[in-house]
Amino acid sequence: MPNVCCVTGCFNRSNKDSQYTFHRIPTVDSARSISFQNLTEKRRRAWLAKINRKTINDKTVKPWTRLCSKHFVSGTPAGVHDVTHPDWVPSFDMGYECHKGSLDKIKRGERR
Repeated sequence: MPNVCCVTGCFNRSNKDSQYTFHRIPTVDSARSISFQNLTEKRRRAWLAKINRKTINDKTVKPWTRLCSKHFVSGTPAGVHDVTHPDWVPSFDMGYECHKGSLDKIKRGERR
């Protein structure tokens, strides 16, 4: 079964000719320290807020829900601890009007 991007208006699918890779919505890692658990929980909430769909929230998100690489600056999400990286949460072409402040953060990350 091919993966389909969950972002509104994005119709990318995984197949043998696809140029996109697909990434899961982060899960909360409760097996580690409390600080790491809080960080993964914060990241998950940020991803769900960026996806901004009524049908996808913390209680209804399924394990097979994916985002394509089109929504990240570098094409892949940043590491969990790299909070200042622009790819810590998806930010491009999210299916709704994006604020100018988000674009400034991306440009600042590219200059780094």
